[in-house]
Amino acid sequence: MMQERTTLCYQVLRVKYFPDGDFLGASAGANASMVWQGVVAGLGILKLGSTWRIGTGQDVRLWRDN
Repeated sequence: MMQERTTLCYQVLRVKYFPDGDFLGASAGANASMVWQGVVAGLGILKLGSTWRIGTGQDVRLWRDN
Protein backbone atom coordinates (compact mmCIF):
# COMPACT_ATOMS: atom_id res chain seq x y z
CA MET A 1 0.00 0.00 0.00
CA MET A 2 2.99 2.29 0.31
CA GLN A 3 4.10 1.76 -3.26
CA GLU A 4 1.05 0.75 -5.28
CA ARG A 5 -1.43 3.56 -4.76
CA THR A 6 -3.44 2.72 -7.85
CA THR A 7 -4.77 -0.63 -6.63
CA LEU A 8 -8.44 -1.06 -5.83
CA CYS A 9 -7.56 -2.18 -2.29
CA TYR A 10 -5.61 1.02 -1.63
CA GLN A 11 -8.33 3.24 -3.11
CA VAL A 12 -11.10 1.65 -1.03
CA LEU A 13 -9.13 1.78 2.22
CA ARG A 14 -7.99 5.36 1.53
CA VAL A 15 -11.54 6.61 1.03
CA LYS A 16 -12.77 4.95 4.21
CA TYR A 17 -9.84 5.19 6.64
CA PHE A 18 -7.33 7.84 5.55
CA PRO A 19 -9.04 10.32 3.19
CA ASP A 20 -6.29 12.91 3.67
CA GLY A 21 -3.89 10.46 1.98
CA ASP A 22 -1.58 9.95 4.95
CA PHE A 23 -1.31 6.16 5.22
CA LEU A 24 1.42 6.16 7.88
CA GLY A 25 -0.53 8.56 10.06
CA ALA A 26 -3.81 6.65 9.81
CA SER A 27 -5.55 5.22 12.85
CA ALA A 28 -8.19 2.58 13.46
CA GLY A 29 -11.46 4.41 14.05
CA ALA A 30 -14.26 3.32 16.32
CA ASN A 31 -15.91 1.11 13.68
CA ALA A 32 -12.80 -0.11 11.84
CA SER A 33 -12.89 -3.52 10.19
CA MET A 34 -10.74 -6.36 11.49
CA VAL A 35 -8.56 -6.05 8.38
CA TRP A 36 -7.91 -2.36 8.97
CA GLN A 37 -7.25 -2.92 12.68
CA GLY A 38 -4.59 -5.46 11.67
CA VAL A 39 -3.02 -3.05 9.21
CA VAL A 40 -2.89 -0.29 11.82
CA ALA A 41 -1.40 -2.69 14.37
CA GLY A 42 1.44 -3.41 11.93
CA LEU A 43 2.12 0.25 11.10
CA GLY A 44 4.48 0.65 14.05
CA ILE A 45 6.67 -2.19 12.83
CA LEU A 46 6.51 -0.85 9.30
CA LYS A 47 7.63 2.61 10.42
CA LEU A 48 10.62 1.18 12.28
CA GLY A 49 11.89 -0.69 9.24
CA SER A 50 11.10 1.81 6.52
CA THR A 51 13.20 4.47 4.89
CA TRP A 52 11.77 7.59 3.32
CA ARG A 53 13.37 8.79 0.13
CA ILE A 54 12.63 12.37 -0.81
CA GLY A 55 12.66 11.82 -4.60
CA THR A 56 10.98 14.77 -6.29
CA GLY A 57 9.84 16.28 -3.00
CA GLN A 58 6.21 16.24 -4.13
CA ASP A 59 5.01 14.44 -0.98
CA VAL A 60 7.14 16.41 1.49
CA ARG A 61 5.19 18.49 3.98
CA LEU A 62 7.89 20.83 5.21
CA TRP A 63 6.26 21.79 8.52
CA ARG A 64 4.75 18.39 9.41
CA ASP A 65 7.28 15.71 8.39
CA ASN A 66 10.37 14.86 10.45
